[in-house]
Amino acid sequence: MKKFKNNGYIKKIFLLFLVCIFLFFLYLFFLDKKVDEHFSWKENPDATFAIFDQTEVMEKYYTKEELKEMQKVNMEGYNTFLIVPKKPETKIQIYSQFLNDQGEMEVMFYKEVIGSFLLKCNTSDLYSNVLLKVITDDKTYEYSPYYSLKDGHLMIENYILYIQQ
Repeated sequence: MKKFKNNGYIKKIFLLFLVCIFLFFLYLFFLDKKVDEHFSWKENPDATFAIFDQTEVMEKYYTKEELKEMQKVNMEGYNTFLIVPKKPETKIQIYSQFLNDQGEMEVMFYKEVIGSFLLKCNTSDLYSNVLLKVITDDKTYEYSPYYSLKDGHLMIENYILYIQQ
């Protein structure tokens, strides 16, 4: 009967296995979760994007230079929002929406953005003049930023992280 010679192959295979496990957990817990080092998504881990509506709060998380360099989308209006997708590669389609002569809402494609951007919109308090379609790997979310006429708060859906402090 021939005796099997180890020659360190088993140790090398085991070490390679441990390295693979380590890299897998590193990806799972750290690399895949890192989306934006400016703030935490722990408040709403299911959010697809974050929204800011106050300049003072934006400046707590981003420098004036960073805000100045961001993409800007001017849809005309009195409100400015900072939109930050959870994943930098997330596509956001921006649509103009308005009431036609028959009082029906019409929607027209304006542009698609990838990454964070400043959005100026809302010429009316009655309805939002913009529709955002946030496209993730498995789903599309629609959102129109507007303030409640009842209490003046920004209307937020459960897939949005609202940064207000």
